[in-house]
Amino acid sequence: MTRHFIPTEEFQWLKQAYFDDPTRVIQLEEDEVLLTQGAPNDRLFLVLKGVLCAYLDGQHGQFELFRAPKDSFVGVSSFFSHHPYSYTTLIASEKTTIAYIDEHQQRVVDPQDRSFVEQFMPVVMASLLERQYLMQRTAVDKFKAMRRLLQQEKMAMLGELSAGIAHELNNAISVISRRADWLSEEVQEHIQTTASTQASSLFQRGLSQGRNFTSEDLRHRRRQLETSHKLPSQQARKWAETGLSTEDVGRALHTPHAETLPTFWEWGSAFHDLHVASQHSAHVVQAIKQLGVPNRQADDVASVAETIHEALVLLQNQIRHVEVVQKIEVTSALKAHRGDLIQVWLNLLKNACESMFEANTPAPRLSIHAFDTKGGVEISITDNGPGIPDALIHRIFAPHFTTKNTGSSVSLGLGLAIVRQIVEHLDGEIDVESQPGKTRFTVQLPTTT
Repeated sequence: MTRHFIPTEEFQWLKQAYFDDPTRVIQLEEDEVLLTQGAPNDRLFLVLKGVLCAYLDGQHGQFELFRAPKDSFVGVSSFFSHHPYSYTTLIASEKTTIAYIDEHQQRVVDPQDRSFVEQFMPVVMASLLERQYLMQRTAVDKFKAMRRLLQQEKMAMLGELSAGIAHELNNAISVISRRADWLSEEVQEHIQTTASTQASSLFQRGLSQGRNFTSEDLRHRRRQLETSHKLPSQQARKWAETGLSTEDVGRALHTPHAETLPTFWEWGSAFHDLHVASQHSAHVVQAIKQLGVPNRQADDVASVAETIHEALVLLQNQIRHVEVVQKIEVTSALKAHRGDLIQVWLNLLKNACESMFEANTPAPRLSIHAFDTKGGVEISITDNGPGIPDALIHRIFAPHFTTKNTGSSVSLGLGLAIVRQIVEHLDGEIDVESQPGKTRFTVQLPTTT
């Protein structure tokens, strides 16, 4: 997969240390097959030039799963797992050059004297994170396509297609989820046997809790650590993310290899995020199955705070440069599918981010306020973006309406139509008020009591 999640210096070192052997280079012509699905594979590939396409065989034929352009690692799962078989067919979409290492590769010593597994851990994590993102995006794209078919009253064909597509997506998501769980257990066992107790504890903390702090909380904790322990800003931020108290950080700083300890928390947190994303992807697939099935009953009880937190986890890359302020004062539970609520918050938050980014809003800011009302809960999501023109605001919940010209990502289109449908199905209401510099969506939902 691509190296978006791998630090540049780390990637360049791996590339030069392991993929610079001219005798281990493969030239592929356009449409030439590198691996077929189910074929044995004991190699890890790096795309030096061109593009590899990965295809998955399903009941309704072969479909494209992802594309790996230049500087992408491919074959990560089969190379590092106990199941050394390719789970996709890899075909060059143009003239492509790839380098590789195999199971006989010797470790290259680095300044930190890390093991081979530790050196490639960023590659494994990046692969899992991006595969999860791609599967989620694919599921959402298919979901939107199915919704359009539904609105065109092609119900019979929709039922058959949605079941088949959902089955294929569910198989792929299940593979990723199982391998992520397996890798999490393997990494945890490796840390317990080779690293310190503090490292193991931080990994477990990240795995169980994930990222629980708002950007405002992190800034406050970072400043505390900078002052109390004289830490550089970047190092203080890494420690702040772990959630350890100032005193615990102080004790940890006096242990051997203290500078590497936050990395173990980051690994655990990444696996936590994978678990959350996997659950949401599964819910989107379930939503595809439910297309055309009216009056779906909501028998579950969901937490507003938890579903908002999980929506923010799924959007962590988009909100990285956004100040997020949360004020969650909800004690009541909602009778709703947890995945439905995540989908509502995800659409509203994503739309707000896209609006601010497209307008180059200086100091973009999101405010989330949730509180109990008489017989229900009110949740508002406010951004400081450009606002919605008065001539358009009454149409934003209509299917297919969008303020974009590209037709790619629908910031005020089908996503909001789905949001309104979910809210109304829960006997709730959604309203919007907007002016330049302030747009607020307010959702009111009844509680279980």
